[in-house]
Amino acid sequence: MFGGMCMSDSLIFFKFGELTFKHMKTFDSKLIVTGILFLLTIISGVWLSKTGKPYKMGIVTVHKLISIATLVVAALAVFQIQKGIALNAMSVVLICVSAIFFIALIVSGGILTRPDTESLQPVLFLHKALPMITLLVSAFTFYYLRKLM
Repeated sequence: MFGGMCMSDSLIFFKFGELTFKHMKTFDSKLIVTGILFLLTIISGVWLSKTGKPYKMGIVTVHKLISIATLVVAALAVFQIQKGIALNAMSVVLICVSAIFFIALIVSGGILTRPDTESLQPVLFLHKALPMITLLVSAFTFYYLRKLM
């Protein structure tokens, strides 16, 4: 190979001075980034809830931006994988259910940042329960999609 070394059984190979990961496809890296962002969203959400109402706008903004970034990276991973495989009915259902849970989290979080939400305890309960459900459903969805590859 011109310009570098190639080791077929190794995780890395060099080509023209670039370090790339041969077996770690961009789908896998997007999954890792999605998981890290989801964890950061939960951490910032706990931090936000510990500050109490009225919520500090800086923390709210960071929390919202991280959650949107999580959704975008997850969507990019799904769009990437659907180009390479034929999605069956189960995968489409799992993707839709995961998307609904993500959107429900964003909507319930938006409702909770309004100043007049003292009487919305069911929304608060939902927003506290949805992260774990979303994580489980999304993890299973990505596992299932990865298995189809």
